[in-house]
Amino acid sequence: MALSIQVNNSTLLVPESTDPCPIWVSYYNVLQREVGKHHAKMLWLLTWKSNANSGCLTEPSFSNWLKDKELHVSNITSRSIADLSEISGNFLGLGKKMSKVVAIGVPALAVVVLLGAILVLKNSTKEISITDLASLTPVGKGLKFLK
Repeated sequence: MALSIQVNNSTLLVPESTDPCPIWVSYYNVLQREVGKHHAKMLWLLTWKSNANSGCLTEPSFSNWLKDKELHVSNITSRSIADLSEISGNFLGLGKKMSKVVAIGVPALAVVVLLGAILVLKNSTKEISITDLASLTPVGKGLKFLK
């Protein structure tokens, strides 16, 4: 559902992330007409920061329009991506500490499992006999005389 705001005596529909690029352009034009260039720029950038349609950034006509209006949204997008990366990296304060634990813990666990497997194999082969070895082969299974 589109959000509407009251500016002076006009009601404006605030663009959402799914709205096409021409809606964003017309929103800026109405803002500029109602509140002036400086305030329109600030309000438009605030709206873009929260509701950006990143698909518009790939359209050359929209990029040229942004340059003409001196709207620098790439910095906003970059900051937002950086903020999201930092949040995901520090989720519950585990970010860097968790990667250190994984970098040291996984190889250490692998060594422990390998040593355990070697120990089990060593203990299980202490009392092995020739019949046990022969029974592991297809030919040895048929040999009854070794018992």
